[in-house]
Amino acid sequence: MEENYLSMFNKQVIKNPHKVIAEDDTGTYTYQKINQLSNQLAHAILSHNVKKEDLIAVTMYHELDLLITLIAILKSGCGFVPIDPAMPFQRMNKVLSESKAKLIISKRNLSVNISQIDPSQKNVSDYDNTLPKINIDKKDLCYCIFTSGSTGKPKGVIIEHLSLSNLIHGFEKSILSKKYSSIAAHTSISFDIFIVETLLPLALGIKVILMPLRVQKNPRLFTKFIKEKRIEILQLTPSRLLQITQSNPDTHYQDLKLVLIGGEKVHASVLEDLSVSSDTRLFNVYGPTETTVWVTFKEIDNKTRLTVGKPFPGNQITILKDTYEVKQGEIGEVCITGLNVGRGYINTNQNNNSSFVLKNGKRSYLTGDEGFINSKGELEILGRYDEQVKINGFRVELDEIRNCILMHPNIKNCIVTVTKKDIFNNGIVAFVEVKNQLLLKEFKNFLIGMLPNYMLPYQIIPLNKIPLTLNGKADKQKLMDLLNRKTKDQVFF
Repeated sequence: MEENYLSMFNKQVIKNPHKVIAEDDTGTYTYQKINQLSNQLAHAILSHNVKKEDLIAVTMYHELDLLITLIAILKSGCGFVPIDPAMPFQRMNKVLSESKAKLIISKRNLSVNISQIDPSQKNVSDYDNTLPKINIDKKDLCYCIFTSGSTGKPKGVIIEHLSLSNLIHGFEKSILSKKYSSIAAHTSISFDIFIVETLLPLALGIKVILMPLRVQKNPRLFTKFIKEKRIEILQLTPSRLLQITQSNPDTHYQDLKLVLIGGEKVHASVLEDLSVSSDTRLFNVYGPTETTVWVTFKEIDNKTRLTVGKPFPGNQITILKDTYEVKQGEIGEVCITGLNVGRGYINTNQNNNSSFVLKNGKRSYLTGDEGFINSKGELEILGRYDEQVKINGFRVELDEIRNCILMHPNIKNCIVTVTKKDIFNNGIVAFVEVKNQLLLKEFKNFLIGMLPNYMLPYQIIPLNKIPLTLNGKADKQKLMDLLNRKTKDQVFF
């Protein structure tokens, strides 16, 4: 594969210059307009004496200027570091420090120690609107996105143009079986899946419809937006999907043609309230940030087991135990090899050596996920190696407990985790999102009839809603904070 991302974008500009390709609540832009404005912003960036592969932070909500900024940064030969505007200021400073960002592009006046560009300022339009003469190689840095680090310091993952291009080609070949007209862009830019809603569609001629923040935060407005804009492609985490469908239980999404679900483990119960047309395709997608958004895919139907499927072209999945590849069906650590694998972590050689390895001369990433390849050659994820749990000497699968709890008719959703019960023992805690008032005695008897004693949660906390992070995943930190607040609703076994 010889293409960098910009060559894919430029092909669309040449082919469809007057096509309306992006829309927010203020208006629309054609390919030609995005191309010209991003050229001007790229020259403005270059005026700050940045050099190739420097990192530039961008913090913006979902608006047309976000798309222009991402492409302008790439045209300048630099890589972008996306930061959600809602990110706490202290963490933003950590990201800026770790990335050594040379600039930050924002429409807010930020108190930071680096230069800032506001893309909406008039002086940006004074710059040349032709493409900067910079040679972009497929192995050049494209972006650096930060994930949570075990040390409390955010870890920046470096992704190259080649990996992003391979993701786009893989999507086009494996999932986009026909032409789709539009996709909703609503995911936090701190979560790498936002790239599937922005840069990917721009490279493939799919209109990006940017969702305002007030709509993103309100499940009813979210549903109204999807229907009124006649969105054809929608990407969601399972937690976000559940939140949307349960807030709008009788809604039929007749225009949706493709739904991508990933970022967390998908359970069949998540899909029960999603009403779509018979020709709508649903995909379970999987991939760590380190492997360029999504690396495997599986079409969901009622006839086959729910797995994360097979890898996109250019990638390979193997299962390892003590660095050796195991046989089909055996459990081990999921290892991803191929073009989607990133360059490594920024500023952390030790982490690079332990997680990013060479396998048969190809870049590979050890995911820390436990799984196996089933008889159909599809990957099944069991959980995290670092989240394996033993209770009183018994190995416990938290997913099994969760599945049992979800069988209760009054439970919408639940999160099962482990915490210190006392100095010597771990204990299982279940946070349950209830439909109606939970009859505690009946619920306890239900679980006692389903689970052995060592798998019973010692504490159950009923909630009206499970809190979500900016990324649309269950907010485990907020849930753990609830453990310290004794309430009359908590159930103890």
